[in-house]
Amino acid sequence: LGAGGLFVSSLGSPKNARFQLSATENGIYASGHLLYVNKGILMAVAFDPDSQKLTGAPFPIAENVAITGYLVIGVFSAALDGTLVQLPASGIKSEFIWYSLAGMRLGTLGDPAEYGYGSVRISPDGKSAAVSIVEQAQGSSDLWIIDTDRNSPMRMTTHARDDFFGIWSRDGKWIVFSSHRKGVVDLYLREVASIQSEKLLLESAEPKFPLSWSPDGKTLLFGSRALKTKADLWILPISQESSKPEPFLNSEHSETLAHFSPDGKWIVYDSDEQRSSEVFAISYPDKRGKVKISNAGGTNPRWSPDGTKIYYQDPDNYLVEVALNVEPSRMIPGVPKRLFQIQPAALYGVFDIAPDGKRFLVNTAPEATNAVPLKVVLNWPLEFQKR
Repeated sequence: LGAGGLFVSSLGSPKNARFQLSATENGIYASGHLLYVNKGILMAVAFDPDSQKLTGAPFPIAENVAITGYLVIGVFSAALDGTLVQLPASGIKSEFIWYSLAGMRLGTLGDPAEYGYGSVRISPDGKSAAVSIVEQAQGSSDLWIIDTDRNSPMRMTTHARDDFFGIWSRDGKWIVFSSHRKGVVDLYLREVASIQSEKLLLESAEPKFPLSWSPDGKTLLFGSRALKTKADLWILPISQESSKPEPFLNSEHSETLAHFSPDGKWIVYDSDEQRSSEVFAISYPDKRGKVKISNAGGTNPRWSPDGTKIYYQDPDNYLVEVALNVEPSRMIPGVPKRLFQIQPAALYGVFDIAPDGKRFLVNTAPEATNAVPLKVVLNWPLEFQKR
């Protein structure tokens, strides 16, 4: 899926991808057809894989298909035997809910999103939250700023491709975000109070996701993906006009969802180096000290504003608190303490903590009782030939 369209290439020469047709979401090949989602409508078109050419006209298979995820993925799949499965949208919503540290519901932020919110980041002064919203009609996600006092949203980006994962600078004047507008996920920089459009910050062949801004405002921590090393952590100096990114952690394991500590001396992240996802902290920039924070799985770690605690999400979707004893040369974590269970509506960036350290903002999914059943069609090519 490229910038605004569906592309096909051989496995041996991915750079020679050939444009096939316009599409806003993902596509697959099954039963002699390309299946793809375009603005919430599941489409099919006959395709010859040998010549890599379309051999018919596109036709709709299903309307109002659910789209989800920070890259806006249509929820459908098809098997070689002609079985088609798709999830109807049917008004499924997610919403941002404020919770106390004890799990008491305190209120909501913004209106429920009919097709889903993505990541959330609260501004350093606590007066705004940067969120990504998936919109069915447009077939992509955009960045919005929600005023936490007035509960008033303001759109930040309007591009036809996906804009998501917005993070604040430490002074709250800038936002770095990911965008799929060139076919690869690149990093862009936008001044919050300016009417000027965003500018390209970092472009490369690998997908990139901003994670954390250093306390001094001079360094951006971002994640990237590679075939050999999976998810990696990179450092980008942003106080210079021309700066090159440098790898920070790029082992054969996945290292991701990282954040600078409030004093800038540690980085917390999650990794699958022990097979399941666990939370670790490592000293910055020397990497001499490393300590495991979680003890039974964990992801989406965040620091408390004063740096004395780390919060993360465990495999049972509980928010967990770990108190820290930080010495000049080492960190000693306490015993993980479960706080309360959440219903996350996203995989990444699902919660944030307010600057006063007294409440969480959680991207929350609807109750399971409101779940919409999957729609299954057997031998879908034959079924649509009859129509």
